[in-house]
Amino acid sequence: MQATRKVQIAELKHILEHVQSPAALDEHPWTRSLTVRAYAEAHPDQKARRPGYLLLAALSDLFRASMPAHPPRQGKRLDNRWGEFGLLAALYFAPFDYGAVRPATLADGWGRIDDEILRYVFGRGRDELSSRDVEAYRLVGNELQAAPVSTLSDWHMRGLERLLANLREREQLLSARYGLPSVVLNPDAILEMPSLDNPPPTAWARLGEAYRQGRRRIWIGIGLLLVLLFAWQGIGFYNSYRALKADVDRLQALATDPSLESVAQAGEMIAQARRDALLLQRRLHPWRWAARLLGWVPVYGGDLASAEDLVAMAAALTVAGDEAYQAVVPLLPRLDAQEGALSRAEIVRQLSIEQPRLATAAQAADRALAARQAIELEGLSPKTRPLVEKLDPYLPLLADGLDVLQALPAVVGASEDGPQTYLVLIQNEDELRATGGFITAVAVVTVEGGEIISLQVDDSYAIDDLSKLYPQPPWQIMEYLVGGVWLLRDANWSPDFPTTAEWAEYLYAIGRLHAVDGVIAVDQQLLRLLLEAIGPVEIPDWPQPISAENFIVYVRASRGKSEGEEDWFEARKDFMGPLGFAILEKLQNAPDVSWQAVGKAILQALEERHLLLSLDQPSIRQVLARRGWDGAMRPGEGDFLMVVDSNLGFNKANAAVEESLQYVVDLSDLRSPRAELTVVHRNPTEGDEPCRHAAYDSGDYQALIARCYWDYLRVYTLAGAELLEATPHEVPAEWLLSGEGVPARVDVLDNQGLLDENPPGLQAYGTMLVVPLGESRQTRFVFALPEEVLLQGGDGQSLTYALRVKKQPGTLANPLTLTIQLPAGARLIAVDPAGELQDGVWRMETHLRTDVDIRLTFSIP
Repeated sequence: MQATRKVQIAELKHILEHVQSPAALDEHPWTRSLTVRAYAEAHPDQKARRPGYLLLAALSDLFRASMPAHPPRQGKRLDNRWGEFGLLAALYFAPFDYGAVRPATLADGWGRIDDEILRYVFGRGRDELSSRDVEAYRLVGNELQAAPVSTLSDWHMRGLERLLANLREREQLLSARYGLPSVVLNPDAILEMPSLDNPPPTAWARLGEAYRQGRRRIWIGIGLLLVLLFAWQGIGFYNSYRALKADVDRLQALATDPSLESVAQAGEMIAQARRDALLLQRRLHPWRWAARLLGWVPVYGGDLASAEDLVAMAAALTVAGDEAYQAVVPLLPRLDAQEGALSRAEIVRQLSIEQPRLATAAQAADRALAARQAIELEGLSPKTRPLVEKLDPYLPLLADGLDVLQALPAVVGASEDGPQTYLVLIQNEDELRATGGFITAVAVVTVEGGEIISLQVDDSYAIDDLSKLYPQPPWQIMEYLVGGVWLLRDANWSPDFPTTAEWAEYLYAIGRLHAVDGVIAVDQQLLRLLLEAIGPVEIPDWPQPISAENFIVYVRASRGKSEGEEDWFEARKDFMGPLGFAILEKLQNAPDVSWQAVGKAILQALEERHLLLSLDQPSIRQVLARRGWDGAMRPGEGDFLMVVDSNLGFNKANAAVEESLQYVVDLSDLRSPRAELTVVHRNPTEGDEPCRHAAYDSGDYQALIARCYWDYLRVYTLAGAELLEATPHEVPAEWLLSGEGVPARVDVLDNQGLLDENPPGLQAYGTMLVVPLGESRQTRFVFALPEEVLLQGGDGQSLTYALRVKKQPGTLANPLTLTIQLPAGARLIAVDPAGELQDGVWRMETHLRTDVDIRLTFSIP
């Protein structure tokens, strides 16, 4: 097989080298391929073209379909997937599709990659595109010279291999559709292949001839046959359905007992359910057309019309469950504590071995999701609909879980890519910043084979190498902190964590001269949650064990200055290493650690944004994005709101400051919806100390908490929203380190500097404010919202207002009040989550412990 692939790759390369002379390919066997046949049928106006041209055009169609779905990954390492696509575009397909001149060498092709990527993505040249579009798809434009020949050769070969794999897969599908052999898969089939100009008689043509010769006998025979088949298949279908339902009932009963014995018993039940589901699918397949015609049947018509998709979903789920179970079943006996603990290396090794099974399971899960999306929930019977709705939350979870299991060996350094190194940003939310808190320290973790082989924790100040050239920081840091260079400790200015991760990796590499395979951000609450899950840990030179209850006290006391301590500032973070090692040691080696509790703690930290992940592994990145665990700022359907605070006061005032949000939306005029946001900051610490903007002038941690609060407040809303009015606050000159006062102003933030202030689809506004001890500040913004915040219902008579309120990482649960004024006479149809409706005003009080999404559907007279 490998030898055949090499021959075919050489054949494919030979074909592509004739993109400017298609006539030379007219006699090539692949002009009789099923892919060419399908292309000619789809483009009847092209049938008169030369066979060689049709072959190249069909390959071009396949090539376009292989274009990656997302823009190139931006960073220090080039995106190989786009590199393969761009190089093939430059070498072959742009000359064929657009008449471009073919590059003479791979190095010449390198110089055209960016232009050809733009041409295939947008259908237009660079000169016709905005600079934003050009920058989004830039791959090699910033490189000073071409990549090594080895890299270009690798891109070239991998691109050809991918194109060949797509061609072979396409031929397999078309062979099943046409009932014809493939000359690509089987070169000898050329003798059996009819030409495009003289196709064989179709089955319909032969049936028509038979019908004309004896139509009465045919109709009688068909009628009798259908009666017999319906009766026979109906009995078989019903029996298969009953068997599958019994399997599911047994599995549900077993699910109430989470013991190891029950898990072991589930294996055969899942396998039996798989056999019964696939049998049911086979029996339904010939009659699926008939089922679709029975939607008129009372009560169960929707079930019958959706029977094909319902059964396909059940079959795919059982396949996914059985394959996943078989992949992990060798590990189950070792979960019994009496037989010894199961090491991480063993788990990773088993997952590596079972990659083919896990891939099959993941593909089946994707099929189940596709089948579910085809099912019209509203048409199902009262008995079937709750069963499908019950599955809805778990189908994406199953797909994501299987993707994670497949990628896990690579993430933990157990794949051919070798050890993986991750940069961990340790954030202190007592000094709040955009992604969780001031970056007080960093850890660099290297994993190999599922084991941590290196862990180093450093003060964030120790990473900087001021002999190197650093970029300028965001203008707010320059103006309010008088900072001339952008250092790692301030890398998390952007609330969009993928952006912050790229800058953190870049600024870290300036000082330490090496890249990493991902960036992780944590705050104090994550460590507290882990301690809650694993129990107390012992720390040298600390009088009592550190637990979830006394953790914050321990951290704040360790950061403070002891009496007579001279080198306090340099040693103030020395406790982090011992604390981190103690937690890690217990996680890895303590026999009584509940991994279920640890998993729940990590999931809670991800949902509450105390843990943010940006990893290079592509499938993991996709899972993190789907779950919202990558910290990216993505507007949902409709309206969007995020309030971001950044402490610029050289203190820890966020440990005391209280914040609440009120968002009032007025939909009384549907053509011009408006919103009013009110942000209240309260500094509850009493005292008469003046507001002194000084750089960490105290070794007393509590004194750093009891300070005025210097905050650069940002509000993110939809890009189409317009700020109508606001109530910012003046900051006196004596309250700022720069000695220059700030007028009461709102900054319209843009993307003109090094840092994009506005993620796609969003617009940011910012203002500086100071909250003295014992006082409050109320800041108000009024927006004209775009009409897009209202979604038209499928019935054409209802409207839905949707809103996503995104929580800032590092915060706990800021109070949030939402109020929505409906149009006069509007009737509320549905709302999620529940609130109170009175006199046309809907209201809900909640807390931003996690992101909040609401959907409010109503009709108007």
